[in-house]
Amino acid sequence: MIPLATVIMSGLMGGIEIVADKATKKVFAPELRVMERIRNQALENGLYIRASSINLALSDRVQWSPPLTTSIEEVDRALDILRPIIADL
Repeated sequence: MIPLATVIMSGLMGGIEIVADKATKKVFAPELRVMERIRNQALENGLYIRASSINLALSDRVQWSPPLTTSIEEVDRALDILRPIIADL
């Protein structure tokens, strides 16, 4: 199961809240450095995202805001890169 709690979109800008347990919305332990791993793996695959922990790891989020000229195919490619990274957590 992909550990997503919330997905927020506004136009092309979006954010995904990443959790260790979807039912309780418990976050991953900070020492696991989950957001750093997501960001690094995305970069290795050519996708730039902002991955951050909010309020001392009370909330982990992946955020992106692609250029307004981004095509549907490019958005699909970005999701194709991000989906397996998050699914492997």
